[in-house]
Amino acid sequence: MRACRLVVSPVDGAHIYDDDPAKRAQNRASAYRWIEVAQRLGAAQIRIDCGGTEDMPDAMFDIIVDGYHDLLKHTDAVGLELLIENHWGPSRHAHNLVKLFEAVPRVGLLFDTNNFPPDVREAAWATCAKYTKSVHIKTFEFDEHGNDPTMDFPKVIRLLAETGYQGAWGIESVPRDGDEYGAIVKTKALITRVLSAEDEVLSAE
Repeated sequence: MRACRLVVSPVDGAHIYDDDPAKRAQNRASAYRWIEVAQRLGAAQIRIDCGGTEDMPDAMFDIIVDGYHDLLKHTDAVGLELLIENHWGPSRHAHNLVKLFEAVPRVGLLFDTNNFPPDVREAAWATCAKYTKSVHIKTFEFDEHGNDPTMDFPKVIRLLAETGYQGAWGIESVPRDGDEYGAIVKTKALITRVLSAEDEVLSAE
């Protein structure tokens, strides 16, 4: 049996910002517990959402920044890398992520290929690729050639590789036909095919 290693532990329900201070405190306590769990499971990274609304006003931004600085003390203590994902709320927008990374440089990005707004998705890819520390390749359907026509996956995979990403390529399959295991196999084949072609190009250069 091949060994399986947990790379990133994605945590829900422990986001930093909430309008209710009591709920923020409850979420923070939950985040601390999940940091301990991730460390015990041998994870290298942990994703904790920022919370909040998409406009991210200044007061909200300050609370989120303070929260990530606090969480870093706990992740540093157990050797975990702290990540934010382009997931929901402010983090769906590249300009908000850049603002957060500039304020808290040691927080990295769990780059989800799908979660940016569709009309600016590829521009957001280009903006955020350099902050990437982990990846979710999120596929939905496949054609007869083994490609997902819902977005330009070869483009985003090549972008990440050319930007210097060398981490694990996580697969988050959301197949519309319900065949999750089949989608995982096809997504892995797609990633491998694109990266192999990229390696050939680099070798030729």
